[in-house]
Amino acid sequence: MSSFSRQFFLGIKSHATAYQLIKEHGLWSFFIWPILLSFLILWAGAEAIDSLATGSIDYIKSLIWDEEKPDGFWAKSMYYFVWFLFKILFVYTYYLVNKYLVFIILSPVLAIMSERVDRKITGRDFKFSVIQLYKDVLRGIAIALRNLFMEYSATLIPVLAPLYPIAIFFIASYFYGFAFLDYNSERYRLSFKESVTLIRKNFALAVGLGTVFSLFFIIPIFGGIIAPVLSCVAATVVYIKEFRPLSTQEKIEA
Repeated sequence: MSSFSRQFFLGIKSHATAYQLIKEHGLWSFFIWPILLSFLILWAGAEAIDSLATGSIDYIKSLIWDEEKPDGFWAKSMYYFVWFLFKILFVYTYYLVNKYLVFIILSPVLAIMSERVDRKITGRDFKFSVIQLYKDVLRGIAIALRNLFMEYSATLIPVLAPLYPIAIFFIASYFYGFAFLDYNSERYRLSFKESVTLIRKNFALAVGLGTVFSLFFIIPIFGGIIAPVLSCVAATVVYIKEFRPLSTQEKIEA
């Protein structure tokens, strides 16, 4: 098996190890946060759709109907048609950006969870620091926004057009895996540049991790709850296994 294949399947198989670790150490409480986030996004989306549909219909009515004309079959039909269009737009937008919303909003939770898993595996005690957590969160958000920009910039490359669905899936998977792995790089005090170098050298590993994360998100609601926690734990497990446990003063040899 080639080095690429080994790393890719290691990234995938690490999710099974992650599940066993979550089960063994009772880390189920971390699922509360993606549950709350999923319902918040769905509630906000439903409210936005209803508000946009109503506002759009009122505007259309003001253009083509007299004020005295009462609501009837056509008005209701138009409302539901516009509502359906906004619903499609929301689902499409939700699918595109929801995974990055996970990284941005749940960044503090994912950083803490990654550290907790590291402690369970290695026994290493990382001293808690509010300032360091703040830095971790800012770095996680910055990386999520950077990856979002780079992912969609890649979709503009003409040569990828014929293979767009496949290409965008694996490009996105790499960036998702990158984000999960970087939580560990930050904890071990690697600079962003050092982390980029390390993860690029292990490109297939990041793709394998992100592939499982992306596939979970195909499952409505449930996938968005399971994927962040499971992939975060998987990335921590595989990071320690591949790059060996180090003290916080050491640098990983790229």
